[in-house]
Amino acid sequence: MDLLSNLAAQTLLLLLLLALIIATTRRWFAFAAVILACAVQATPLLLHRAAILPVHTSTTSEPADAVRFLHYNDSCMSDKSDIHALMDGSGADVLSILCPPVKMQFEVIYGHGLEDKYPGKLVRQWSSVPNATSTEVSAGFVVSRWPITPYDCSFLGVQSQQFIAGIVERPLGRFALVALHPRSPRTGARWREGNATIESLVVLSRKLQSEGFPVVVLADLNSTPTGWRSLEACSEGALRRAKPLLALGGTYPDVVPLDIRTGRSSGLPGNWPASIAIDDALVSPGIDVLGWETRARLRSEHRPVIVDLRIPAQPASAPNPGGR
Repeated sequence: MDLLSNLAAQTLLLLLLLALIIATTRRWFAFAAVILACAVQATPLLLHRAAILPVHTSTTSEPADAVRFLHYNDSCMSDKSDIHALMDGSGADVLSILCPPVKMQFEVIYGHGLEDKYPGKLVRQWSSVPNATSTEVSAGFVVSRWPITPYDCSFLGVQSQQFIAGIVERPLGRFALVALHPRSPRTGARWREGNATIESLVVLSRKLQSEGFPVVVLADLNSTPTGWRSLEACSEGALRRAKPLLALGGTYPDVVPLDIRTGRSSGLPGNWPASIAIDDALVSPGIDVLGWETRARLRSEHRPVIVDLRIPAQPASAPNPGGR
């Protein structure tokens, strides 16, 4: 049921085509029933949106309180030089790279890489499933042109290792930044673990907002805006999806796969409706979306996402991270 709910937009398209066909037969009762089904499918698409109309990122001047974010899940597939080129060309103020190439992991996550370019840096180390070689916690890092103070997530227990969380020390006012990658639902165990991560995100988001911080979450949720994970994070965590409702397009896969397990690809472009939106920014109320778009893929089948946000200035007397 959840997998089907992730395809609400695609299902709505099929229902609209069916309604058009039925209308030509003048079977009005059946037509009304299909239109009602369309309304039911459209409802979750409208929920928790920070923007409706497509908005492209700007290359000209932005408001003083605008912040540009880059989010990209590389799945450890690209060359580190490609990632550096993506980061340098993005013009982003805050950058989240999930599952970077292994060589980049050693340099940035386990070393001092990028510290000469970005004053702020937080990392999450890779962790394997006990007694196995598969990934339990994916590697990732966040860098920023402003310093970042780590946020204490220990109150989340074992789930705390899933999050990269900190307070970005922006001169115009601090804001909270969270990056995460809940596990993809390829097995029942992975599904439950990923859902548990979303439940912890709800607790973390509520706590940060209660402390007065605007919150920005950069994530590969492995869920579209109509999937349970997205709806739960937004409705219970008081967040909204940054991707505009009418921006047709997905972030994964960029190329239609033949076999997810082996990585075999059909070579066919993964455009909507064959591509779904699982990579995105989630924002707390009061943050406006100024721009949202995807960039050309590297070697991963995830497209990089660039998001321009207007984050209101905050008073200088904001609380200490984690209540310390």
